[in-house]
Amino acid sequence: MTFLISSTHGKAIWQFESQHKKLPDDLNQTDELESISNAFISEADVNKQVLTKAPRDLLEWLSTAASHECSPVCAIVGGMLAQDILKALGGHEPPIANFFVFDGNTGGGTVCRLNMP
Repeated sequence: MTFLISSTHGKAIWQFESQHKKLPDDLNQTDELESISNAFISEADVNKQVLTKAPRDLLEWLSTAASHECSPVCAIVGGMLAQDILKALGGHEPPIANFFVFDGNTGGGTVCRLNMP
């Protein structure tokens, strides 16, 4: 479920940015982000008993923090990317065989294995 929420919110921020030519930077933009996120969730093929709508508190945080760069988060995600690049170059693992989601609020990360042929 974390992967779905993260990808839905990321798509909502991209949609917001394409409509307004800027990232959200105000708490007043939470309602628009929520409607975009909920539209993506309703279109997704997910169990509606598990996830019916986007978490409001996360959307409020995103509406104020999406336009800020968080260097520690960039460093962690960049390090994970570099690690996967080295694995691919060394031939130990197929390239881009997983998806890494990092939550800068909690400091926790999740690696989701992709279904690759």
